[in-house]
Amino acid sequence: MSIKLSGLLLTSLFICLPAIGEQQEERGSAIKVTQGIEGRIEFFEGDFTPRLVVPGQQDSPRGTITHPKRHVFVFEKAKADSVVRAFWTKINSKLVASMDSDNNGYFSIQLPEGEYSLVVLENGKYHAESFDEEGNIFPVRVKKNEVSSIRFKIMYKSTH
Repeated sequence: MSIKLSGLLLTSLFICLPAIGEQQEERGSAIKVTQGIEGRIEFFEGDFTPRLVVPGQQDSPRGTITHPKRHVFVFEKAKADSVVRAFWTKINSKLVASMDSDNNGYFSIQLPEGEYSLVVLENGKYHAESFDEEGNIFPVRVKKNEVSSIRFKIMYKSTH
């Protein structure tokens, strides 16, 4: 079990890390910020495991990615419990900012320089699936006069 859990954690680290400087689509109604974070919520549902496709046959989609509206919370950098979990009823850190993403999943939050943890509200609990090697929940660094681009992936209803 520990091997599987380690693999899951490493997969989460690889797949869910914040994407800095990635090109993004038009941001819809999200407010443009000059320093802080901007991004989009991505909800994965279904089977995304690679599979062999026979030449001449088309692979049919088995999973979907949507961009739902979610409430986004920014806390001072926070560590996860000693047990790896992705849902919490309480984050033991100071809440810095929060906002709803728009109907296409876009969000942007003006923030001072610093290190933060990003979570969304999912089924009445705080949720994130990305952790750094020190166990910090979805870590984001904001630098002076810069905006960090985030892809916040929600993947608990999918297989990879």
